[in-house]
Order: sequence, then structure tokens, then C-alpha cells
Amino acid sequence: MEVKIKDEYFQKLLDRLIKAPINLFHDITPVARVLGYFNEDLSCINAELLNQIRNIVDCNLGLLIVLGKSLWNIPQLLPVFVYFAYI
Repeated sequence: MEVKIKDEYFQKLLDRLIKAPINLFHDITPVARVLGYFNEDLSCINAELLNQIRNIVDCNLGLLIVLGKSLWNIPQLLPVFVYFAYI
């Protein structure tokens, strides 16, 4: 998933770069600087995407632990949890 998002983003950036007017962009911007920007953007995407996935997993795992402990201590709550899970 991460690689797919990175590839799509990189392809969009590359398409815009290639389609830029020659006299306005390519003559005044060094290629190394442009590649450096690509690298920084992709690094930010990697870091942020991994953090978001980690947060989602942590929240879901915490929710499951709380629900499991609640059901272990009060088994009568099972119908209530099933009802709310259905909604």
C-alpha cells in the first residue's frame, strides 16, 4: 500500500515536471535540486504514512483489549456489545 501511494505521487510529480514550460522551469532550476525535493517529499510521505498506520493499529488494538476485558469481567454485556456492533 505504501509503495503504491509513493509511486502514484512520484508519477504525478514527474508528469508535472516534464510538462512544465521549458523556458520557465528547466533553464533556471538545477536537476539535483528537483530530485532533492522529490526525495524529501517521498520521505515525508513514508514517515507520515507509517505513523498513521501505527496509530490506527494501536487504537483498534486498545479498543479490542478494553472490550475483551469488559466482557471478561461482566459477561452480561455481550448482548449490548453485539447490538452496538450490528448498528
